[in-house]
Amino acid sequence: LIMGVPVLTIYGDRHASRVSASLIAAIGAQDLIAETTEEFVQIGYSLAQNIPILEELRKNLRADFRRSPLADGKRITAELESIYRDIFAKA
Repeated sequence: LIMGVPVLTIYGDRHASRVSASLIAAIGAQDLIAETTEEFVQIGYSLAQNIPILEELRKNLRADFRRSPLADGKRITAELESIYRDIFAKA
């Protein structure tokens, strides 16, 4: 995603599929998350048939990633530190 490459995923029952769906959703690209195998193929086929939309998606992915919570290292660190403080306080 950070390299501007669209990633499709199926929101499934495995950890990997849920993580990839979470990452894709965090950058606001929910249209790349399928619920079924058939929908996954349909999304891929649709993107392959519509080059202007695919180009636009590729052009914006890096900026979308940078604006997302995934790229906010300070916030992630602060939240992690808060969790550590809570754990320490309960110990």
